[in-house]
Amino acid sequence: MSVTPVSAEPAPATPDLASLNLQAFKGAAVIAVRVKRRAVIGRLCHLLSDEDEAKIRANAEAMLDDERSQLAPKDQAFAAAYLEGVVHGAFQSVDIADEINDAACKRFAAPDGQLDRVLTWKGRK
Repeated sequence: MSVTPVSAEPAPATPDLASLNLQAFKGAAVIAVRVKRRAVIGRLCHLLSDEDEAKIRANAEAMLDDERSQLAPKDQAFAAAYLEGVVHGAFQSVDIADEINDAACKRFAAPDGQLDRVLTWKGRK
C-alpha cells in the first residue's frame, strides 16, 4: 500500500467551491474592516492602547489573508477591488476623527457596545 503525499497547495477550486470561497472572503472583508474601524475609534477615544489597536488590526488582516489564500486565481482581482470598496465605505465616507467626542466615546465604551465587540472578537488573540 502506497501513501500519496499531501500537497501544501490548496486543492483546485471547483466552480461551486470557488463561489463559496469568494462569498467567505466577502464576509471576512466586511468583518475585518469593521473590526479595524472599531479599533481605530477605540484608540482615538483613548480606550485602546496603540499596541492593542495594532494587534487587533494585524489579526483582522491575518484572518483576511487566510480567506484570500483560498480564492481561485481568477477571483483575486475582484477580491482586491471588493476590499477597496469596503474600506472606502468604512473609512473614507466619514472622517472618523470628526466623529470622536465625549458622548460618542461614552456610547462606544458602553456595556455591550462597540468596544465590547472589539475586545471579545475571537480574532483579537
